Amino acid sequence: MMAYLKVLVPGRENQDIDVLINKRKNGKVGKIIVLDDGYVKISVDLPNAEEKTVNIKNTAEDRPRVVKIKCPEEAV
Repeated sequence: MMAYLKVLVPGRENQDIDVLINKRKNGKVGKIIVLDDGYVKISVDLPNAEEKTVNIKNTAEDRPRVVKIKCPEEAV
């Protein structure tokens, strides 16, 4: 089943940042990412960004799962 995800990095809304799903580039921060439902590891392509394991399910294109990733300021 398809799942919809939106990844945000607080304070960096206007930057072009790649999203990492299971350590592979898959979309951009702030954009809807379509993937199979289930558990995935989510991070972003910035130094020292946190990684979260999240179960993506029960989503729709108009109500994606929103995940916020923290990243230290010095990684800019």
